[in-house]
Amino acid sequence: HRVTAGRLVDDLLTPGDGPVEAAVLPAVEFRVVLVHVLRDRRSELGGLGDVAAGGDLVHLGDLYGAPRIQGETDDRYRTRLRLVVRALAGNGTAEAYEARAMAASLDVRAAKATQPAPGTVLVLVWPRAGADAAAALNAAAAALQDPAARVMGVVLSIALARPRAIDVRAVVVREPGAPVDLAAQL
Repeated sequence: HRVTAGRLVDDLLTPGDGPVEAAVLPAVEFRVVLVHVLRDRRSELGGLGDVAAGGDLVHLGDLYGAPRIQGETDDRYRTRLRLVVRALAGNGTAEAYEARAMAASLDVRAAKATQPAPGTVLVLVWPRAGADAAAALNAAAAALQDPAARVMGVVLSIALARPRAIDVRAVVVREPGAPVDLAAQL
């Protein structure tokens, strides 16, 4: 059984007779409908964020309280918005930690939250190429340890992600239209 956005609004929001309800309800209905659409199971951004760019992404970010960072690319902002939407499930989700770390600085290329033991969270910070790794780590740590955002009762550790070499074995099939130097490009 799939609940449509219209039915959700009809079932949950019944306008009252007062002037406050008449003024506030249309805005609330719009937000509820849009949030429902954006939470569609096919994509964290309901398909809208997958094709949105520029100002449209900024509007989506504003709905979720995730303003665009000056100089942030559409791809990075879209990734961060997906984390923000997933983090709506609760403040202690992996996505909440990852989104907070990425929002701290453009120098944070990505973040990964793990739970090495019950009651502990480790957030690994991956700085972008050419960035000051210590500055990226410090920015993420400050954002994650902010008392207003910190989850009580959780021991939080923040560290730089370390690159590791991985042995990969693969069979590559060259199609007729592939470049002749395909092996060298891999």
